[in-house]
Amino acid sequence: MANRKFLNTLKLAGKTAFTALLVYLVFQKIDLDTVGRTIGHSKPLWLVLAFCLYALSQAVSSWRLYGLLNVMGLPVKFGFNLRLYQLGMFYNVFLPGGIGGDGYKLYLLKKKFGTSTKTLLMGFLFDRASGLWAITILAAAAVFFLPVLRIAAWWPVAYMVAALVAFYFAWRLLFKKYLRYFTTAISRALLVQSIQCVAMVCILNGLQLQGNYLPYIFSFLLSTIATVLPVSVGGLGLREYVMVQLSPILLLDQTTAVSASFCFYIISTMAALPGIWFVYRSKEFTSRAEIEKEKELLV
Repeated sequence: MANRKFLNTLKLAGKTAFTALLVYLVFQKIDLDTVGRTIGHSKPLWLVLAFCLYALSQAVSSWRLYGLLNVMGLPVKFGFNLRLYQLGMFYNVFLPGGIGGDGYKLYLLKKKFGTSTKTLLMGFLFDRASGLWAITILAAAAVFFLPVLRIAAWWPVAYMVAALVAFYFAWRLLFKKYLRYFTTAISRALLVQSIQCVAMVCILNGLQLQGNYLPYIFSFLLSTIATVLPVSVGGLGLREYVMVQLSPILLLDQTTAVSASFCFYIISTMAALPGIWFVYRSKEFTSRAEIEKEKELLV
């Protein structure tokens, strides 16, 4: 137990240090005060709308997982699943050390319904994979309308076809028992990411961007792919760093790109905050201490 706590502390310290390094590198490229003024002069109603859309995207994401769990035979109620999803969001953003949001949800579902760890792990893996697949599909679609990239139109078409076929056969090979949910999963995944793209459009409107929004949406999608890597705290720093690096290629205004990214981080953090009730006050779920003690059941 002591070794596990030490490793978790070391992991969190490493993520924090790497996040600080990324933020430092970002603000070597642009002025922090300028970013602050850009956000400070934003139109709040657009940001409120972006928050509502982001919250909606998380509800749809929870719905996607809810459908998969039901297909897997778990008699999960939608309300329970939504509360569990909110708890997982809080874990991922505010408690990045330890087992993480997905690990917490996996443990609780295993304990409540007795489903095998392997089945749950596979379900969570494909739920996450469908989201990543949807991001890459939308990014590929955006390439059609970004001549600045000088990419032949057949490349994104070839990628979208190959990605769909590859994901289908991976699901069929490793998760065949639940293949009937494949179409529903990818449809809801595309809906989630599309809503988040619209939320980013609202943020850019709020920042009073003049010009083409699509390059910013494209860089947002690519930076979101980067945040899949669990190397920073809540994706902070990593998304901004990627957007700064893409700015010269896509002809983005770096200040606007980073301001939009920070706004999205703040919105996602605020959306995860209500999960604090389910972690510390709600009697519905197992306590953090008990989860950490029985963590070996997640492996």
